[in-house]
Amino acid sequence: MMHNKLANDILSEGNEGYAEWMNYKGLHKTRVGKRMGIKAPSAFLEILDRKLKYQGRQLIYVNT
Repeated sequence: MMHNKLANDILSEGNEGYAEWMNYKGLHKTRVGKRMGIKAPSAFLEILDRKLKYQGRQLIYVNT
């Protein structure tokens, strides 16, 4: 539920969504990934992308 609320808050702020392109599965193998696993960033991005597509917009991934 928290991801849905956050996605709605972000969508209310603007017309486009940008996200950093990361390998979250590879990140889980590190020490940072163990703490990050609870927050599920890839699930959040899937929810955000689904909500954007429903409105006819898209999530734009940025290489870093």
